[in-house]
Amino acid sequence: MKSWKPMMQFFLDELLRREGLGDNETRCSCCQQELLPTARRFRCRNCGIFVQCINCLLERHKLMPLHSLEEWTGHYWTRVTLSSIGLVYQLGHGGHPCPHPAPAIRDMVVLDFPDVHQVKFRYCACDLSDRANNLQQLMRNDWYPATTVDPATCATFSTLKIFRLLSVVGGINVNDFVHTMEKNTDPWGVDQVPDRYKAFGRMSRQFACLGRLMRAGRAHDDAGVEATAKGGCAVLCWACPHEGINLPEGWQDLPKEYQ
Repeated sequence: MKSWKPMMQFFLDELLRREGLGDNETRCSCCQQELLPTARRFRCRNCGIFVQCINCLLERHKLMPLHSLEEWTGHYWTRVTLSSIGLVYQLGHGGHPCPHPAPAIRDMVVLDFPDVHQVKFRYCACDLSDRANNLQQLMRNDWYPATTVDPATCATFSTLKIFRLLSVVGGINVNDFVHTMEKNTDPWGVDQVPDRYKAFGRMSRQFACLGRLMRAGRAHDDAGVEATAKGGCAVLCWACPHEGINLPEGWQDLPKEYQ
């Protein structure tokens, strides 16, 4: 702290510089095209704070629909979404073009920590995706659906794993976790962030249950998960003695005081 205190102004200036255009005023950092004063300027908080034109931004993010963007208004940076500037994500191909996409453009709310995203997308209707149904296309994109019937809400696998870890280590509950994401997406409450508290609660419980089934090896049972016996997903206590696991051979022959 002693070495930092004399440099407070330096750090403050750098933080303030980040709130403006910095050195990226006249050119797109990707294509190096000269940007007119009226041209739209964007930056992505996930890719980096370099300025991009709208064409480079859309081309760069056609495979990454869950990035958080900002647009320069002429005075400050404001939050925008990829869907609001025309991006339609293609499922079944990881964002790459589909030779026969489903005609309907759909809306999806995707919880991807630390933000709540509103995405426009299409399902795949061609043979290249192995004729996967809609739920399979979502799951194979690491989007866990909140319902099995025409889902309009998903959570990414990574978000569900983060919540599981935070709930175990830090005691975080669903309400606080989702509310944190809502506040990070819209700190001032100006925009209407979709309320997905109940949906995320269901998804987190389902994901935790599926994780227990996987760890217990139930996915490889020919009889399926319905044949899981009571206690079939229980984890043995590591500290308790278990014959054949953490007890030496011949322990029964030892004197009582050593057993």
